[in-house]
Amino acid sequence: MATVVASIEDLLARGDIAAAGQALDVAERVFRTARPIQELRSRMDAVKQQQQAGRVSSLLADVRRLADAGELPRAISELLDAMERFPANQSMEAQLLDLRRREAAAVVMDALSAGDMDGADRALRLAEKRFGSDDTLMDLRWRLDALRSDS
Repeated sequence: MATVVASIEDLLARGDIAAAGQALDVAERVFRTARPIQELRSRMDAVKQQQQAGRVSSLLADVRRLADAGELPRAISELLDAMERFPANQSMEAQLLDLRRREAAAVVMDALSAGDMDGADRALRLAEKRFGSDDTLMDLRWRLDALRSDS
């Protein structure tokens, strides 16, 4: 068993998580509940969680860069793809809500820029209903009301 444990530890040290996982699966079948095997499983699970957290963090940073560059549809698409790979991730869910809110605000701004006050008002009412009154939406409401009172 010591040789098996050492080879799995070596695989982990080299970063070959897939091979270490396969070897550990075999070791668990052979040695069942031996303490060194259980400890390796705990280490393996921790390494996998760290890797996943790193991938999620990197994906969220990429999505933020896209959104900040004004590519909201692409950012949302990338985030939805990531959410399929990492379901039930609260950071991603919060990011999606923020992107959807920003997208709704952009629709209102586009309507305002085009002089479509009624369209801007409808879009803003929908956004307020869906997202509540945050600073961006309140600013847009103030701007729309000011434009309407000026005309």
